[in-house]
Amino acid sequence: MGRTHWLNPKTTAIGDMVHCIVQGDALSTLSFTFTQTKKPGILVPLLISFLTSSRHKKDKLLFRLYVIFVNGLAFTQTVVHLYDTLDFFDSRAPASRPAILVLTPVLNVTLGASVQLFFIFRCWRIYKEHVLYILPLLALWIAAFIPGLLLGYYFLESVKHSTLKPASIALAIWIFSSFTLELCITTSTVIYLLRTRTGLAEHSNVFKTIWQVTWVSAAPPPILMTIVVINGYIINTLRHPVTAMTVDMTGKSYALSLMITLVGRGYIRDQLDNSIPKSGLVLTVIGDAPVISVTREESSVYELETRGAVTNGVGSECETAYPQDSLSVGSLRSKPIASGSESTCTHQIQLPK
Repeated sequence: MGRTHWLNPKTTAIGDMVHCIVQGDALSTLSFTFTQTKKPGILVPLLISFLTSSRHKKDKLLFRLYVIFVNGLAFTQTVVHLYDTLDFFDSRAPASRPAILVLTPVLNVTLGASVQLFFIFRCWRIYKEHVLYILPLLALWIAAFIPGLLLGYYFLESVKHSTLKPASIALAIWIFSSFTLELCITTSTVIYLLRTRTGLAEHSNVFKTIWQVTWVSAAPPPILMTIVVINGYIINTLRHPVTAMTVDMTGKSYALSLMITLVGRGYIRDQLDNSIPKSGLVLTVIGDAPVISVTREESSVYELETRGAVTNGVGSECETAYPQDSLSVGSLRSKPIASGSESTCTHQIQLPK
């Protein structure tokens, strides 16, 4: 939220260093020269892994541009915070420049809202593309986004008039709406995974990995929001350093959640490739979405081709495509048919948040 009269400049500097750590770029290298950190940062390494992975190169160009856009927002946020600290060393002004006071919360909220749209879209695919089911999620998204954007104006006014009440109300609406949205999205994903897992005990290791990635990626935003609510509204106020730093890091936590999800998706696919014998593995690509299914084929064919829905002419393959953030794991359903073949049914597994 920038430097203000009620925040110690050291607190702001510490918060900016945390931004650099999470971002992970040349700026963080510059900031941590004295700590001798060789490979600081998280977001930039994850982005590089996403862009260079052979699996992720199959994603649509529009989706790849979206991921770059989100990381660009996170990088811009880091630059703004670092500039604010350097400006303090130069001017010694107790408060940030007006543009910084407005820009920091706007970038923070926009970054979080951009990632929330990704997970709302995933819920839309979980709900089989029924728009009616995601209307409550969109309502919560709007309820969080609009007051969040107004935080920039309210923080600027709070410096001029030395009152935090309007900013406190807008922040509360943003935090509570975002927290409720996160709860709904995570609950939908967990229920979907539980229902999909039924009868697929043979893939327990893969599901265990999916659960781990799900909770690691879903945890950061709600944890920070809980800290803001408890420390900022119950124990202390928004003037407390912990509250201010936690609010500033909320947007970064969303970017981290997105990148963990995407990189984790590739890791889960690799684990499937390594855990299932190739004699029983068929990998097809429908459009730009791979479908991994287990079959009882005698040959060791490893398919990687573009095709539509498949019927083998004798039996039937219940094969469904998954969106870019989901994974299909097949299980066998033995069913004698005229030619003695068996039919294969693919279960759709939504990749974790």
